[in-house]
Order: sequence, then structure tokens, then C-alpha cells
Amino acid sequence: MDRLIGNAPMKLRWPLRRRTQGSYVRSSDVSVARHGDRVVLMDLAGEQFYSLDQVAGRIWDLLAEPATPAALAERIAEEFDAPVETIRGDVAECLAGLERDGLVRAR
Repeated sequence: MDRLIGNAPMKLRWPLRRRTQGSYVRSSDVSVARHGDRVVLMDLAGEQFYSLDQVAGRIWDLLAEPATPAALAERIAEEFDAPVETIRGDVAECLAGLERDGLVRAR
């Protein structure tokens, strides 16, 4: 996930703390738009833009309903034909970053 500052993307650094239990939902303070194969989020409260790649964008789509990290990882692994063991870590990192920036919340 990239945070857009002006016209230049800035790579976010994910926190080390990752949750494996509970479910996540989207924040209601986020507006979304699609640009090609990317999903662009605008945090209405913090007035920041975020650009998600195809996999992070799919995670965002799946969070239209509450979902656990395990359920997200299984679905992403199936859809992208990737090993679920690898995807679990990627999903956890993505969720941690989205949560840290207030784009999703744990339930």
C-alpha cells in the first residue's frame, strides 16, 4: 500500500503488531475509487490518499463484510493461486497497515 503525498507515492512501513484473531471491517470515514487495477482510498477524517495494489484492493473489497484474517488469506490464496502460508503473512501486514491508518477497524 502506498500513501500518496502530492504526486509522489511514499511506501508505508507496517507495524510489527499483527492480529490473527477477530474480524475486521472497513472504516465508514473512507471514500473509494478505482484507477486501472488499483484501488484509491481517501481517508475523509485524515485527508490522506492511499493507493492499493491488486491484492490489497481485493482484501479491501472482501472487507465489505466483516472478515477474519484467516478467511481473507484462504480466499486470496484461492483467487490468486498462491500458497496460503505465504498469503497469511501478507494479509496480516496489509490489515495491520490499514488498521494503523484508520482505514479498517478490528471487531
